[in-house]
Amino acid sequence: MALINKKSSVSKETKRQRAIIFGSFLILIGLILFISFTSYIFTWEIDQSSLSSFNDRGIQTENILNKIGAWLGHFFIFNLFGVSSYIFSYLFLITGSVFFLNTSRKSLVIKWSWGLNYIIFGCLALSFFHDKSPIIDGLVGREVSSFIIDYIGLIGFSSILFFYFICIVVFHWKLTPELIYRFIKPKKTLTSDDIANNNSIINQTISNIKNDTKIKNEESKSNENEENTINKLKETEYNEGLSSNNNDIKIEIESPKEELEANLSEKLVEKHGEFDPTLELSNFKLPILDLLKEYENTGITINEEELEENKIKIVDTLKNYKIGIAQ
Repeated sequence: MALINKKSSVSKETKRQRAIIFGSFLILIGLILFISFTSYIFTWEIDQSSLSSFNDRGIQTENILNKIGAWLGHFFIFNLFGVSSYIFSYLFLITGSVFFLNTSRKSLVIKWSWGLNYIIFGCLALSFFHDKSPIIDGLVGREVSSFIIDYIGLIGFSSILFFYFICIVVFHWKLTPELIYRFIKPKKTLTSDDIANNNSIINQTISNIKNDTKIKNEESKSNENEENTINKLKETEYNEGLSSNNNDIKIEIESPKEELEANLSEKLVEKHGEFDPTLELSNFKLPILDLLKEYENTGITINEEELEENKIKIVDTLKNYKIGIAQ
């Protein structure tokens, strides 16, 4: 198991080393292309005659990278896509940076596909300026544009190029008429009246929040008082029910169960008189007021922190809609 883990770690390290070397190589190619293209734009007329004698070491060129630079510039700029070939340098630099820095490679295919589209569109669009600079559009842009113009004319070629440009703008730049209108639309400037109205709205909102807080506190207090009153009534009814039940039990016990005891009870009434139920309550005392629970009159409490937070939220919301207020 340890051997397998060691092999996997070695293989990962080897892959990373290869990626660094490959990335460095691509970055070097991108830099060489950029330097060659830049130097070729200024020296292409002088170096044109020396391209046929590439193997002759005695003949030198004016390009910074000498014969290699002149050949690369002539191949990409003159024979292919003109100055749009600079995009190749950009693509090699981006790809090399991805491998060298070990970043995500998922978007490389998309970058290369859109890069090739920009190269084609660029050489075709720059063909309109071929008379001013013969190398600006390259051989591909010059030949393709002339071929299309021969069949559908200059207006048709311009229409195709404009449609190509719209496709790039919509699919790559993600631009729509709505976004452009939002960018061009003039922003609303706030006047002193607007600021005063906004401040009045905020103050009214804060006062409404305070009123709602007061109402909630009053409702909670009234609910507590009602609950306490109901609980007291329930306790009173319960106690009265217990006392009535006890009295009923006593009456049932003392009540005659047989007809023979009726005469005995009459004799007892004649001898001692009728029963007075208040005699047993002669020592009863009313409960004192200290037994009642006192509730302090604390008044209505308002949470200032909550009000301040609500105010900040309202101000931030209005700022999102570009409505400024004086705090």
